[in-house]
Amino acid sequence: MAERGGRVVGLASGLNSEQFTVPATDDKGHGVRDWVRVPPSLHQEMENVISSKAFPYRNRGELMRHAIFRHLKWLAAISPTPITSVMAETEAIMEMCRFEDFHANFHETVSKLVETVNRLVSQGDAPAARRLVLKVNEHVKKMSSPYWRNKFEKVMQTNFGYLINSKLSLNPNKAVDDDSEEL
Repeated sequence: MAERGGRVVGLASGLNSEQFTVPATDDKGHGVRDWVRVPPSLHQEMENVISSKAFPYRNRGELMRHAIFRHLKWLAAISPTPITSVMAETEAIMEMCRFEDFHANFHETVSKLVETVNRLVSQGDAPAARRLVLKVNEHVKKMSSPYWRNKFEKVMQTNFGYLINSKLSLNPNKAVDDDSEEL
């Protein structure tokens, strides 16, 4: 699974990167910076988790936000007395922020891909453009979120169907695509 800029090597079945994302700000862009001291071993463990690329955390802040969020939910669930909680509001705002973040990333990614493919084609390197589109299309097929996978598939077909369905050779020295040719 390659999500979030290819950072995730693979998540356990039934998990997706959205489950690990806790935005740093609310829907109005407000956020509060909190600081915490941790023992060196805990710091190293966080670094190990991030550098493993097994989870979609880009930095310790993302990991800590997710850990705090999950721990607060757990505390509310095990508390012998009711705790005044704003977790429902927090989750609603998080969902909205996540969607907006993914939506913005979607449009940015599509724009960059269109720009790159158009540049390659205009420079006469259609085989390189096709190789790029086919590689991206393979990643799109592996996306865990059906919503985003379907959006990307539609965009890929609309913008690059002529390259995806083409018999244009992937090798600039060949006139017709050889099915045995590697991407």
